[in-house]
Amino acid sequence: MNATPPYRLVTGPWKTLGKDAGAVRTEVFVREQKIPVDLEWDAWDERSLHCVAYHEGQPVGTGRLLPDGHIGRMAVLPAHRRSGLGGMVLRTLVDAAAASGLLEVELSAQAYVAQFYMRHGFVPEGKPYDEVGIPHLRMRRTLLVRGERDDDMPDGTQLRVRDWRPTSARGPGVYLLHGLGEHGGRYEALARWFAARGWRVQTHDHVGHGASGGARGVIAHPRQVLEHAQRRVTAFAADLGRPPLLLGHSMGGALAAQLVVSGAVTVDGLVLSSPGLDPGLNGFQRLLLGVLERLAPGLAVGNGLNPDFISHDPAVVRAYRDDPLVHDRISARLLRWLIDAGSEALQGAGALAVPTLLLVAGADRLVRAEASRAFAERAAAQLLTLRWYDTLYHELFNEQSEDRARVLTDLAAWLERC
Repeated sequence: MNATPPYRLVTGPWKTLGKDAGAVRTEVFVREQKIPVDLEWDAWDERSLHCVAYHEGQPVGTGRLLPDGHIGRMAVLPAHRRSGLGGMVLRTLVDAAAASGLLEVELSAQAYVAQFYMRHGFVPEGKPYDEVGIPHLRMRRTLLVRGERDDDMPDGTQLRVRDWRPTSARGPGVYLLHGLGEHGGRYEALARWFAARGWRVQTHDHVGHGASGGARGVIAHPRQVLEHAQRRVTAFAADLGRPPLLLGHSMGGALAAQLVVSGAVTVDGLVLSSPGLDPGLNGFQRLLLGVLERLAPGLAVGNGLNPDFISHDPAVVRAYRDDPLVHDRISARLLRWLIDAGSEALQGAGALAVPTLLLVAGADRLVRAEASRAFAERAAAQLLTLRWYDTLYHELFNEQSEDRARVLTDLAAWLERC
């Protein structure tokens, strides 16, 4: 065919698309290639995601994705070959695999079409083998490269840097800043969500957190967290070749806001998730902080955060409690920096000059949510988008599946507009 006709591609389960997918497979595999009908159908059809391509209302191409990342049963009717349709079906299944968080996909290709799959990033593995009387090649494609390394800071601290890089990514990047007591590895699901949409993702564990160096919850001087983040975000931007999106959660949200309003980094946009702009200390706690600042600024004490209120999902709470890299320590010096960072962000909100998405948990018991409303009121209305979730807890990206999906839908819509 000389031109690509208009195709409509639909993905869904076997119960919805089985009849049309089956019609294409019967024509190609059973009638054209003479594969025995009892070998064509298997139990995986019910468990797979199917893609069916339609032309003028009729099914003309299909393929399926198994839960473990195997792509198979790729078929296009003869009249629609060499139109680019096979590539469209394949890309749809690969994108679905990436969106589900799979790190790679593989397939068993008929040997005579191996070049087609190689053009789409698949690499042959091993020697050809026989399947239903037809030579096949096993082929694999990596979707996401995940890496970790240590980065030495000028002050001697080793920071653990985590990176998620889609193999096909040539687009934007996002830098994540995590919250108090946790680490960047807890953002695996969010990182994969971004990566599935073509974003490169990077984060680091703050000093005294996760797999980075330093006593737990302790900083050497008041600007140490800020200086480390400034250095890492700047390095990521240089590697990316463009300013990244900056996303901060909780303590990381206060840090992200401080970095942007102070002009310490250049970013393309800002996302704040339950930012710790005001930790909500009472009078006694502030008095105790003043005493510790004078007598033992580096002494780590319990941070008072109750993990039961990070999420409504019991599995998330349990994983948090069981995570060996999570701690509950904080020093007076770190707390003072956090308070000052939040104050600086609030005072500088009016100077905010980049598109900003503010995601706030209305039922937050770990930071004072009203401080986020104050930030929104002071920022330029044309730049700031506020999304307030009345009943959700602190970790919006780790809430129960339906609520998490709502937050991610809002994030996706904002990214589309920016």
